[in-house]
Amino acid sequence: MSLIKQLWLAIIALLLLSFIGSLAISITTSRFYIEQEIRIKNEDNANVLALSMSQLDKDIVTQELLIAAQFDTGYYREIVLRDTGGEVLVERRASDYRGDVPDWFRGLVDFDIPPGTATVQDGWQQFGTLTLQSHYSFAYASLWRSVIELAGWFLVAALASLAVAAVLVSSIKRPLARVVAQARDISRRRFTTIQEPSTRELRDVTQAMNALSDSVRQMLTQESQKLDELRRDLQHDRLTGALDRDAFLARLSALLEGDDARATGALAMVRVQALATLNDRLGHDAVDKLLVELVNRLESLDGDAQTALVGRLNGSDFILALPRQTDLDALHAHLR
Repeated sequence: MSLIKQLWLAIIALLLLSFIGSLAISITTSRFYIEQEIRIKNEDNANVLALSMSQLDKDIVTQELLIAAQFDTGYYREIVLRDTGGEVLVERRASDYRGDVPDWFRGLVDFDIPPGTATVQDGWQQFGTLTLQSHYSFAYASLWRSVIELAGWFLVAALASLAVAAVLVSSIKRPLARVVAQARDISRRRFTTIQEPSTRELRDVTQAMNALSDSVRQMLTQESQKLDELRRDLQHDRLTGALDRDAFLARLSALLEGDDARATGALAMVRVQALATLNDRLGHDAVDKLLVELVNRLESLDGDAQTALVGRLNGSDFILALPRQTDLDALHAHLR
């Protein structure tokens, strides 16, 4: 997996983790707050209703009318009046309101709110016990809307974050792409220098790659020069600079096998008579200078010095090849 994909996965995982954490904290906090509020409401409403019932006649019809009036004015799941023996005297219950809240969300939140209880008095005696439970299905709906709004705002924030991340990833990817292209250029013996990015870590990598490119270029240039010098030393006579026997014959064979005008020309053999006697009479240094001068003269017979080939067959024999030379009389005159 590429580094860019890993970076994208890390960003997406971080966004999801932030969303899940924010959602969990929001639901937990809201759940606790709603439970507290409804529990207080249950207790307060039960106490107020029980106090009102204690001040009225204890006629069942009167009590039932008061409970019905209270039940119709608010959102209640149930209001139950029981006597001291636990028998139900008056009861009002409402069906659960589901609305558009999914069942899985209701199961996830699962409010646990105890009903409010209060004692109804008949003078100095206890008449009964009142139990009141508020309807909190609307709390589910309110919390569900809050979750939807939070998810919407988080989606907008996530899209904005991904857009910013895309810009950042692109700013990282471009210098990396230039570094990869530079590495490929080095493998093709093309030593380029790339622009240094503003990011410190990427700038260090770019500086190292530029230094590597320059070092490899210098190293290969030096090695190429050494190889050229070695190749010249192997193919040329060290004293005179003329081609040695094998190198001259190889060059001559290549010229003869060609199809252009260079396949025609003239060959001349030059021999230094009594080389050993000259060495004894003039000395090696003087004879060496004479041989070097001889090779220079042979190379200057053709106006194009890169065309004339001069080879040393042995100690005293030299050979001259002049491609495209057809005037043998002029050549003979020059050699004399």
